[in-house]
Amino acid sequence: MLAVVAINLYFSLPRLSRFSSVDEPYWTYDRTPDFWKAISEFRWKGTNINDKPGITVAAISGIGLPWVDPMEYKSLRQKIKADDQLEEIRKINFSLRIPIYLVSLGMLFLFYFLIKKLLGQKTALLSFILIGLSPILMGISLIINPDSLLWMFLPVSILSFLVFQKEKSKKYLALTGFFLGLSLLTKYVANILYVY
Repeated sequence: MLAVVAINLYFSLPRLSRFSSVDEPYWTYDRTPDFWKAISEFRWKGTNINDKPGITVAAISGIGLPWVDPMEYKSLRQKIKADDQLEEIRKINFSLRIPIYLVSLGMLFLFYFLIKKLLGQKTALLSFILIGLSPILMGISLIINPDSLLWMFLPVSILSFLVFQKEKSKKYLALTGFFLGLSLLTKYVANILYVY
């Protein structure tokens, strides 16, 4: 398992600051700072930042805000003129992406634990390897976007519910509800979980 984490870190960490995705600037320069500004001013209506709703995205990526001020560089993003400006944009990308990436990496262990409870250790280990080394999942975990969190929260909610059905332990039911809530706060497509 440590080898999977090490490989994931090796390929992911250098890429955290070195690319730009299409709608990510909306989160970096508008939604995440707006969310945390509204929290600091106790303006609860101001935390309604997007129609996805993307609350978890802004909350988690905003952990990086104490180290950078993206608003200073909002106008430079499309018109970078100097190396120090490019370096600052990379620092902003890294600071706001690293919390989402670390949550994603940590969730691998929860996947392992739940799959082990449900299907046994061999299946859980194989799942850990395949999920942890999937290029698609590694890539989506590097951007500030609801999909970077939904791919974790939604299946964990389903897995914990299935473990609850197997073991009848209420802690797994509580875990199911917790991740259902996080899924709904991330993207409304998680309403599909109500079927369960």
